[in-house]
Amino acid sequence: MPQPAILASLLALLPAVGFLLLFGLARRRGSCWRAALVHATIAWGVLVVLISESLSYPHWLTRRGLAIAWLTIDLVLAIIVWRLPGSAEKEEGERAEPVHSTESKAAEEKLSGLDKVLLAGVGLILLLTAITTLAGAPNHGDVMSYHLPRIVFWLQNRSVEFFPTNDGRQLHQPPGAEYAVMQFHSLSGGDRLDGMIQWFGFALSAVFASLIAQRMGAGRRAQTLAAVFCVTMPHSIVQATNGKNDCVAACLLAAMVYYALSFRDEPSLAKMSGIGASLGLALLTKGTIYFFAPPLLLALAITWPKKFWPRALKYAPLGIALAVALNAGQWARNYQLSGSPVGPDNEWGARFGNDRITPAITFANILKNCALHMRTPSERVNRFLELGITKVVAAAGADVNDPGTNWGGTQAIFRIPNRPMSESYATNTWHFLLILITLSVFIFSLKRWRQSQARACALSAIGLIFAFGIFCAVLKWQGGSARFHVPLFVLWSVPVAIMLTRVRAASAFPLIAGLLLLLALPWAVNTSRRSMLPNNEYCIFKRSRLELYLSYRPELLESYVAAAESVRRTGCRRIGLVSELDMTEYPMLVLLGVERGDSEVRHAAVVHPSKMYSLRHSEFSPCAIVCPQCWELRLKEYASRFDCKLKFPKVTVLAAKSGDSLSPCPPP
Repeated sequence: MPQPAILASLLALLPAVGFLLLFGLARRRGSCWRAALVHATIAWGVLVVLISESLSYPHWLTRRGLAIAWLTIDLVLAIIVWRLPGSAEKEEGERAEPVHSTESKAAEEKLSGLDKVLLAGVGLILLLTAITTLAGAPNHGDVMSYHLPRIVFWLQNRSVEFFPTNDGRQLHQPPGAEYAVMQFHSLSGGDRLDGMIQWFGFALSAVFASLIAQRMGAGRRAQTLAAVFCVTMPHSIVQATNGKNDCVAACLLAAMVYYALSFRDEPSLAKMSGIGASLGLALLTKGTIYFFAPPLLLALAITWPKKFWPRALKYAPLGIALAVALNAGQWARNYQLSGSPVGPDNEWGARFGNDRITPAITFANILKNCALHMRTPSERVNRFLELGITKVVAAAGADVNDPGTNWGGTQAIFRIPNRPMSESYATNTWHFLLILITLSVFIFSLKRWRQSQARACALSAIGLIFAFGIFCAVLKWQGGSARFHVPLFVLWSVPVAIMLTRVRAASAFPLIAGLLLLLALPWAVNTSRRSMLPNNEYCIFKRSRLELYLSYRPELLESYVAAAESVRRTGCRRIGLVSELDMTEYPMLVLLGVERGDSEVRHAAVVHPSKMYSLRHSEFSPCAIVCPQCWELRLKEYASRFDCKLKFPKVTVLAAKSGDSLSPCPPP
């Protein structure tokens, strides 16, 4: 192995070692292994944010800066773990007895072999998705257009400060998950590990859900089912390997729920700090958390004994301060750019939120969002469901195709997506059905939920219902909105698991769990753009990373390669890139050699409000302009500065004028 590759592998271990040391520290302080994972995840996330923000101000956000920061942290943590005496005492509440009868407990003992089989199935899905993540390449449209491009520019600028771009999502979208991705990206020298942050969010969500189930009084059987539920959701599986951030957000929201339940059993400053830190990290990761977290926190706070409320009010300022501090940097940058700490309410005139909020519109959006998980193999049945929802919504006084409530305006028509293996339109049909069954059982058996532990489960379900309702009331419906529901589905796993193991249908538990695992296996090995199957067009073992990057836009491959090669032949190292909203930008940045340091790339012809940041790079004078998916009008200001124009089917390149120190403009 070449020496640089060895160095990159060793450097990439530094953040991972930090996580393991935090886990070891939590274990030595008496936490069970699952609780220790929660503590380590949140503490590690806080360190990631602190490192990213603190190194940005002096522009030390480089591989060397990150390596020094993590090496220092690892050494300090190692000394603390070494010197800290071990503790055999578990955290209060982590040994909480499940609310089950003696007979039920005995039955669960008999299921220990089945539990192992089901957990082996969970492990198999985690293994298959990990292989896909490591062997494949991130290639979701959003990842190619703003998740990874923003990382490339952060590292080039040595700071997470905003930069001029025509895709504002590279700036204002919450960057929490990308901070972690960026650090592995920099230390490893490429994107091979980028998807693992999302994968770990996927895996940890299942662990955290099982721990939450235990906190709510569930036995081993229900805890196992909660984990099975989480790892078998089709949309979670495809999200786990695509480099986005929904699974990370789900993991962090689940951590917040765990700390809120822990505070009920042991109200302490540490638990409140956990609530604040996990909430802050979740808000920094996904904008939907602003709608999901408040009703969940309120519902769980109701479960706290009244005698703990004075302490809760006393400790709350620290929790709030932590959440604010973690988001302060991004909020400040957003406020400077758009006048709002959470960023603009639109992108290029398309509003994210509903034009108005009424009961009828909220009801319509609830039905439309539920419909995303109601797809069947029969197109006729799907059309029947669409027609039924359309009529019900019309009777309520709303329109399913109202451009004021559908993302995409007049072009957005309500349809149940019929792209079964798509990572953007995957549906959690069976899991949604289990949630509906849980709600039905809950409504018709309220007397079963009077005990304190069961009451927490019931209130969390109510919180989830309100969270979904607020989401539907505020945000426009999209055909791809199912990905936004992942955090809610993860938390629904707990009420579903507890219900199935507490009612008479508990005997169906092995069948339900087994079916979920069997139905999930095809997703774990095969999606439309990342597949382990040799006969798939985009088999991860047969296609190059560049081909995988562009699997959703294969028509761009030839033009991108030719355009980058033409720029390389000029010898130009200062390149202007003309961007647009939702442009496939990352593959071009890779081809231009930005990450290898072969060139410096800045966005050119910026008309987005972020053009105000162009002054930071006023000395930058490009000797070539690359315009993928180009609007000719964007090149007008450069026409007099470049005497060579190369047109490829999907890319236009302007090369330096004659007399420049570079070689003459090459032929296409």
